[in-house]
Amino acid sequence: MKRIKKIAYSFCSFASQFVSNTFGTYVNYFYIDLMKLSPQLFRNGWILYSIWNAINDPLFGHFSDKTRTKWGRRIPYIAFSIIPLAICFALIWSPPFRVERGQTTQLFIYYLILVFLFDTFYTLIFLNTSALFPEMFTNLKERTEVAGYRNYLLFIGLIAGSALSPLVYTRIGWSGMGILYGTIFIIVMSISLWGSKEKKEFSVEKALPFTQALKCSLKNRSFITYVLASFLVQLSFTMLIACLPFYTKYVLKGTEQDNTKMLLPIFLVAFATILIWKKITDKFGAKKAFRIAIIIFSIAIIPLFFINNIKTGMIVSAFLGIGLAGLNFLFDVLLRLILLYYFFYYLSIFNLFSCHICQKFFRYPWSI
Repeated sequence: MKRIKKIAYSFCSFASQFVSNTFGTYVNYFYIDLMKLSPQLFRNGWILYSIWNAINDPLFGHFSDKTRTKWGRRIPYIAFSIIPLAICFALIWSPPFRVERGQTTQLFIYYLILVFLFDTFYTLIFLNTSALFPEMFTNLKERTEVAGYRNYLLFIGLIAGSALSPLVYTRIGWSGMGILYGTIFIIVMSISLWGSKEKKEFSVEKALPFTQALKCSLKNRSFITYVLASFLVQLSFTMLIACLPFYTKYVLKGTEQDNTKMLLPIFLVAFATILIWKKITDKFGAKKAFRIAIIIFSIAIIPLFFINNIKTGMIVSAFLGIGLAGLNFLFDVLLRLILLYYFFYYLSIFNLFSCHICQKFFRYPWSI
């Protein structure tokens, strides 16, 4: 495959992080602090959403494996879901209901329906773009090359979605941001779709029955260890990012733009240290490098309990970025080691997505 096609496909990583991190970082701040939806209602809705979030990955992965069309089994789901996801994303930031007008119930239902739809289309797209990766690139050299493109575009998406959003919504409003980001998402995913190609030989493999695949996954000790470690780290980082807009406003007494100052160092430093973590992993191995990353990230969180100004917060954020880069890089490496066993032994894409069942169920609701 030509390099331009490989890079084009890799833009799915940018699109994934762009919308998911904008959503994950600001949706609770938007609905609780600005729209005045009660934290209890928001939390209840988020728990329901998280249950669906946990279920739909393995469920849709199973359906995707069984799909057979002349366009393939992955690409139709991606192509069908791009525009609906963009519309749902834009609507999330444009609720027509207001608590001060006595429309609390309507606002809650609106929020709940849209986050359910958003996650449904998000899963249909990025479950299948991820499934395409081992099918499109079957040798180690190609996978390493494309993984590099994906990692860098992933961090650009992180920066654009989380750190730069305050600069956008303070200028054009939340509705304007939703429409702009939805449009960018359609363009970027169209590029990724152009670079995507399915190989027919993978469509002839027979998928395992759903319950059998689930049992096989849960019996694997490497899988369980990965899920538990992933759960704890993702819980910490998700809580940190979800609470940061509140922390900046109420603890550090910062402005909306100061959210960018707090978030940008995290992702810029993470982006800059990816290659360093690759060298550390090559030297010490994935397990030891993973422990080092956890220690750095854990220590970097502690000063957040004591700082009281934005400048110090930016320094702490930079150290968080070092740990984040290692964790993000090594979770990918460790997951691929697990999948090497799963993918070739069970011949089922289900196992890729079942790795997220426990992680996704617990990851979000407890951040609220």
